[in-house]
Amino acid sequence: MKNTTLFILLCALLGLGGWFGFQKLKSISKNKLDSSKGEMEELYAHVKRETLVDKIVVSGDISPDSRNSVEVKGEISGKIKNIFPTIGQSVKSGELLIELDDRDLLTEKSTAQTDVEGAQLSLDKAKRLYERSEKLFEKKLISMEESENKKTDFLIAKNSFEKAESRLRSVIDKIDKTQIRSPIDGKVIALPIVAGQVVVGAGSVNAGTLLMTVADLSKMIISCHINQIDISHINENQTVTFKVDSVQQDLFKGTVNIISPTATSKNNIKGYGVTIQILELDPKIRPGMTADVTFLIKTSENTLTLPLNSVFNDEEDRKVVYLQTHPEIEPKKQAISTGIITYDKVEVLSGLKEGDQVLLTKPKPKPLQR
Repeated sequence: MKNTTLFILLCALLGLGGWFGFQKLKSISKNKLDSSKGEMEELYAHVKRETLVDKIVVSGDISPDSRNSVEVKGEISGKIKNIFPTIGQSVKSGELLIELDDRDLLTEKSTAQTDVEGAQLSLDKAKRLYERSEKLFEKKLISMEESENKKTDFLIAKNSFEKAESRLRSVIDKIDKTQIRSPIDGKVIALPIVAGQVVVGAGSVNAGTLLMTVADLSKMIISCHINQIDISHINENQTVTFKVDSVQQDLFKGTVNIISPTATSKNNIKGYGVTIQILELDPKIRPGMTADVTFLIKTSENTLTLPLNSVFNDEEDRKVVYLQTHPEIEPKKQAISTGIITYDKVEVLSGLKEGDQVLLTKPKPKPLQR
């Protein structure tokens, strides 16, 4: 009885072990099959229909339109007495921005006024003597030489008076120029000076000290650099879209305003400068921001596409794919014509149909049979 029980127990253990072994083997086989299937799927691509967009995406810098931005400089040199606006403040055309110290000029004006008054007295005296000499000469009471001398004295006095007046006008003009006013309506976007600083006036010899920059921020532009390969796709008045990093969820619009006629190099890449006028300016957009600009070139809807890495160039420089019609049949080289090409997709215009299966790798040539 004891031997029978032991025998039954042993058989049960062997059966249970066999069942677990079978399940393990079944699981391993399934995993191998799934793995093989996944590897096979990774080797092929299917022709399918989707929308393909040909576009150029570049980065650009946002800035005020140079036609509506002014670098404010003084016309005379002097020490800054007062600065009225602060950076970021809106100003109106003609509004007082900066006042230079005018104390020396006021002293110069007082001296010039005294000189004018003295010259006026000298002129009045010379005029009286000249008119008197004219009457005496008519009566032949003085010589012609004496009469001519009085006339010369009068002309010299007149010249001195005119020079004194000119000097006074010049000083008054300089005093007026100590008050520097805004040339346009706009906002102060740069203020590199402080009160008490001595500044140099803008003249023909030097550029002068930059006092501040005022710009109309209701009109801003994006400056881009387009490489020489893509520039042929860009046209004036072309509509573009762009985003800025601070508000990535919003999409803004602009139009191509200027395309530079000559090429320049930027980061060792030759290309052309393109200026974009921003449309319907949003307050979130500020000068100095970087914009990611998209130039839409062409859109093909419901078109046949393939992954770019499934298309090859053959020895005749044709675009070809390797069509796999059946796993047991050798892939067939098929020439195709292409349209839009993006960084990962290519549009198939002819040579394939929807659902066709092509290789993602170029098949290796078969060894020669001996």
